[in-house]
Amino acid sequence: MVYTLTRGHSPRFGGGELALLPMENLVADANVKGILDEFFVIIPDKEHPGCFVPYLYVVLEHGFSVADVEPAIRAALDDFMQPEEIFALPGGRSSTSRPTASGWLLSCLKSRRGVPGASGP
Repeated sequence: MVYTLTRGHSPRFGGGELALLPMENLVADANVKGILDEFFVIIPDKEHPGCFVPYLYVVLEHGFSVADVEPAIRAALDDFMQPEEIFALPGGRSSTSRPTASGWLLSCLKSRRGVPGASGP
């Protein structure tokens, strides 16, 4: 099960509301060098029923790794917004040929490959 939209209540254990658009905007507004596109996915927290945990997926410019961008991402987010994990999506290219995270997710769903890194129920 993949949650890509937050409609209604999406609490994180320990406090905070996981509203994806504001979280994505904070990362985008940080203008992190090396990120071409990004999106959050929230999944149910297995240890705390009724709560959720966020994961961040990024499309990186060629030559960048998650380790290169992670400090700036984490600095841009409040504590409760911190992703459990950050995953680099395949297909990072130069900034002149920009794949999009949403396009990648749509192609995965259409081909039923699922989303890597997120465990199913």
